[in-house]
Amino acid sequence: MIQKLKKPASIAAMIGILLGIGIIAFAISNWFSSIGSQTSDFDRKTYFEFTTNSFFTESGEIGPGESKSINPVVTSNSSVDAYVMMRVEMPEVSGSGLYEINTGDAWSLAESGTVDGQWVEVYLYGEALGPEASTSPLGSTVTMKEIGMGEYGSLEDLNISMAAYAVGTDDEEMENAWTDIKAHFGL
Repeated sequence: MIQKLKKPASIAAMIGILLGIGIIAFAISNWFSSIGSQTSDFDRKTYFEFTTNSFFTESGEIGPGESKSINPVVTSNSSVDAYVMMRVEMPEVSGSGLYEINTGDAWSLAESGTVDGQWVEVYLYGEALGPEASTSPLGSTVTMKEIGMGEYGSLEDLNISMAAYAVGTDDEEMENAWTDIKAHFGL
């Protein structure tokens, strides 16, 4: 008689376990279905910024009238033609930049002026850059202007920075390219 009582108790325990598993499975499936679907918010990228440390081929101390080697070349990793711009930022002295760049013929100065206490020059590459192609160098040297020792001594930073930007030719006209790059990157 004792064994007969154990069987119904075992069956009841199994039914209870199965019922518990069913309730847990139902709760999990409802939890997963309540998450819902999500869709990304992606837009086509139009404007590109290239950063590199290889623009400057020489480092070390520099003084008034001295030059340092540079090699600012931009290579396209795009599959479309693009207009390329180079933004150069440097300390300002006496209403102009601390450095002069011996720009190549393929580059032209688009604008220059003071931005947030720094002198900024923007150069445009004269033709659309094809896929996998490279620009000619913006220049081969930067030369610090001849300034007095007092003005030289008051400079806290002698560094110059360069960044290249590009926009596809299908998306833009060359005359508007830099204006739209500035707006896009907040420059």
